[in-house]
Amino acid sequence: MISTYEQVIPLNQSQKRPAVKVLTRAYSDDALVNYIIPKASMKENQLSWYWGTALHSGLGYGMVFTTPDVNGVAIWSKPGNPKLTILDMFRVGMLTAPFKLGLASALRAKASMNYTTKIEKESAPEDHWHLLVLAVDPPCQGKGIGGMLIQPVLDQADADGYSCYLETFNENAVSFYEKHGFEVACITEVPKGGPQFWSMLRPPH
Repeated sequence: MISTYEQVIPLNQSQKRPAVKVLTRAYSDDALVNYIIPKASMKENQLSWYWGTALHSGLGYGMVFTTPDVNGVAIWSKPGNPKLTILDMFRVGMLTAPFKLGLASALRAKASMNYTTKIEKESAPEDHWHLLVLAVDPPCQGKGIGGMLIQPVLDQADADGYSCYLETFNENAVSFYEKHGFEVACITEVPKGGPQFWSMLRPPH
């Protein structure tokens, strides 16, 4: 019998709420999160809103994978996926960020996104899959779930001849991604006191 950890499925709408909880727990102490939302007392509510928006965007404009028990989540942007228009941003709720996150946090989030997008264009100028988010619920980490969650797209990218790209703000995650074929393309920091991050690129195998 196949373990639920060996099953990867597209996220459906009924799994969105537990997926938000997994993302919130997994990123509660992330370096970028702590930079954008420094007040611990506000973090859970703000992160719940943010991850709900990220999932909405991923479901509408990319691909989102999870397990039957929603032990982890992988959000991908497709090759050639255009940037969101103002109308698209309204649809996924991003334009309410100053009200949901607070103006200062929203500005830090926007500046961080602008800079990581610049590094992405420099590191991966051709069309590619972009692993926007990979999260595994903390109690389930170390069981191979993360690798399984990204494997379907890695296989698809190899079959179609596309590279895969990601950024990580966790130095400990670099070796994990290297095991799956990613190579460090750039090490830099978000300007104005932001955290260090690693941009990584995986050529098609």
